[in-house]
Amino acid sequence: MSKNTLFPNKSSLQFRGKLLFIDRPLVMGILNVTPDSFYPDSRVGFSAVSEGCSKEASIAEATRNDVVESRSYVPVGRSGTVLAVVDRARRMMEEGVDILDIGGCSTRPGAAAVPEQEELERVIPSVRAIKGAFPELLVSVDTWRASVAEQAVGEGADLINDVSGGRIDPKLIETVIRLRVPYVLMHSRGTPENMAGLTQYEDVVTEVVRELSERAQILLDAGCSDLIIDPGFGFAKTPVQGFRLLNHLDALVRMGFPVLAGVSRKSMITRTLSVQVDSSDALWGTLVLNTLALDRGAQILRVHDVAPAVQAVRLWQKVRDNEFISNPERSAASTNSIK
Repeated sequence: MSKNTLFPNKSSLQFRGKLLFIDRPLVMGILNVTPDSFYPDSRVGFSAVSEGCSKEASIAEATRNDVVESRSYVPVGRSGTVLAVVDRARRMMEEGVDILDIGGCSTRPGAAAVPEQEELERVIPSVRAIKGAFPELLVSVDTWRASVAEQAVGEGADLINDVSGGRIDPKLIETVIRLRVPYVLMHSRGTPENMAGLTQYEDVVTEVVRELSERAQILLDAGCSDLIIDPGFGFAKTPVQGFRLLNHLDALVRMGFPVLAGVSRKSMITRTLSVQVDSSDALWGTLVLNTLALDRGAQILRVHDVAPAVQAVRLWQKVRDNEFISNPERSAASTNSIK
């Protein structure tokens, strides 16, 4: 792996005074307290309402996994949501998750932002319940709002995952730095509502690295040292651009920060394979791209399906470890590739 020439290499993150050494790839599980995130089975605490069915009948189906996009969704009630969130968190922990990422505002292409108070009412009780039940579990909050980050960290959240890179709410950066929590800096352009029209790049790899480097320098100068870099697959990128970024993920690794890859069930998989493949059919494609991301230096996989991702990481590590045993020269040269 090429030597980093931009920033000091980071092989650890500090969570509330505890140092986590990234000595193996981590799995971040997605838990959305939303009715409209692009993959239905990631939605927790909302019940599908089919045309012609009563709301009461549909609420009885809240635990079913075969909900379809044509239905609308209603909240099942705060107590029901909290129970569902804790149950989903427990299941992910049993499957081996390292970090749980909670989102209360969908950022799928075309999604309109929910009001601030609504996002708070979805996220804060969820964080409180999960940290109360599992205090040692690392909890990330997927938000671009400073107010949500502030209150979530106050309830025990350990990490802020910002799809906007601090561009939508300028107060978020100063809030994260003041709270001294790790920060996922993702590359994107525009907002979820208009990003699909902002995919013009002369060279997507060069421009993503440059724009992330500029934002990272701002954060470092302001006093933030615990950064994670995310190239933002699907955010103001076409599938072709996403594949080019994935193939050159080492360019982001050379920035010196842990790299997060979030390709799980995204359109770069479904639109490439077939018009008949949707997010519910994209697990196998996700596993392939996650494995390629690991091979190119990703240190965190953000996924909807924890157990398969954990298995992929273990098998990838086994291949890598066996290769190093049989090839000591490669082992020595790669000592610092994954920390």
